[in-house]
Amino acid sequence: MHIRSIGGRQIYDTASHRKRGILKMKTFFIYVVDDEETAREGIALALKKTYRVKTFGSAESAVGTIEREPPDLILLNVGLPGMSGIDALEVIKKTHPDIEVIMITAYEDVETAVAAIKLGAYDYVVKPVQMGALKVTLRNALETVSMRKEIRYFHEQHLKENMP
Repeated sequence: MHIRSIGGRQIYDTASHRKRGILKMKTFFIYVVDDEETAREGIALALKKTYRVKTFGSAESAVGTIEREPPDLILLNVGLPGMSGIDALEVIKKTHPDIEVIMITAYEDVETAVAAIKLGAYDYVVKPVQMGALKVTLRNALETVSMRKEIRYFHEQHLKENMP
């Protein structure tokens, strides 16, 4: 078994996986976007053992970095100064629909939660964040990311094998 990097992500590369065309992800890349430094760094610290994590204090800085370093998932605070989390979600989903976004908020507001889900958010989490529940939500969202990548890979392989 080898561990190699594809697109900046480490993957397990076994002979069995190569033979079947399957590469297993070892790590996923997550953005944590929150203007509250304590919340942002606390979440990042809890996730760094399992995932690659990059933190941002504003939506503008996160959105501006996506082209250079696209994440698999974004944890995005709703109530950000400047560009709001909802506005950022709309931009992210228009330009990068495959990036999963989990919204975080200090307030339980049904209207905002519904708006976020309609704009494509994977889920909506209320502060204070319960790390156990967040990790389950992350695993589920990243399973979706992983399946989407696997489907895309098999689709590309099928096209390569069957196109003249």
